[in-house]
Amino acid sequence: MSIKILVADDSASDRMKIKNMLSEYCVLTACDGVEAMRVLEEDDEISLLILDLNMPNMNGFQVLEFLKGEERFRKLRTIILTNSGELEDEIKGLGLGAVDYIRK
Repeated sequence: MSIKILVADDSASDRMKIKNMLSEYCVLTACDGVEAMRVLEEDDEISLLILDLNMPNMNGFQVLEFLKGEERFRKLRTIILTNSGELEDEIKGLGLGAVDYIRK
């Protein structure tokens, strides 16, 4: 069974670049936090979430806050991949449970 990864980013080109880089894995995509939450609710085999912070409808911090409060998502690992270079965003994201913070 291939590892499942969810990429949540509002940039279609960034989603495709990441999906292509991770072609040996099963990569699902979401265009915003709302869609990411829907995909996570529907598929309990996702091991890794690659999450942008700045998305419409539901941003990355809101996704992290929700995941942190749900026992069923405790094993899900999240990497923040964002354009934000703000130290405060990095501290907040890691504090909400992300395992890494990468600037695009």
